Amino acid sequence: MSAVDTVEALLNLGITVKDAYTKASASGSISWTAFLTSPAFANIAGDVTSLLGKLGSNDVSAALAAVQTKKQSLLSGQPVAALSSDKLTQYFALLNAEGILVTQELKDASASSGFFEWLVNTALPTLAPIVKVVATLLV
Repeated sequence: MSAVDTVEALLNLGITVKDAYTKASASGSISWTAFLTSPAFANIAGDVTSLLGKLGSNDVSAALAAVQTKKQSLLSGQPVAALSSDKLTQYFALLNAEGILVTQELKDASASSGFFEWLVNTALPTLAPIVKVVATLLV
């Protein structure tokens, strides 16, 4: 799987889970543990399993390597401070993607309350605004 596919699978998983969790929470607060046994989660379980299958350690490692290679390419031997505004924006997007890809939570990705809470509350707010830039850079 390509680096772009991996990053997009992570985004898709995050949005799928957030959407279902939001629906499950509509009638009141629900814990992440309770969410896993809710009808809302049951409705997305197949999609979640499929998307988690695209986030294997080899796929994540390959995406991380691609991001790191592109960061070095953008620098072209210069310090970060020497980059133009456009290149800084691209570098920043890659830096944020790298931060997500190196986390232990992603390395331990599974259909668990802890992973989904991290995905929706930490990874998704970082990933969603940058995925378009990162995908373009990694093509």
